[in-house]
Amino acid sequence: MLLTIDAQGFMLAVNTTTAAELGYPAEELIGQPVAMIFHPDDQALAERQLAACLRRPGEVFRWELRKVRKNGSFL
Repeated sequence: MLLTIDAQGFMLAVNTTTAAELGYPAEELIGQPVAMIFHPDDQALAERQLAACLRRPGEVFRWELRKVRKNGSFL
């Protein structure tokens, strides 16, 4: 997954592969909270990981969390 978020956790850019994987056109994800793409049970971990990203801008992070597709299925 490749995306860019702002300091408030909203998606600024999403690559087309990520959007397609989630079942969205990229434009539909722009401006949405990034939390919407993570499984409810992974929300707290996602928030911690996102906070770490904001503390260390420019660094690449890799993590595995379940995601929720537009149709409600999990990835």
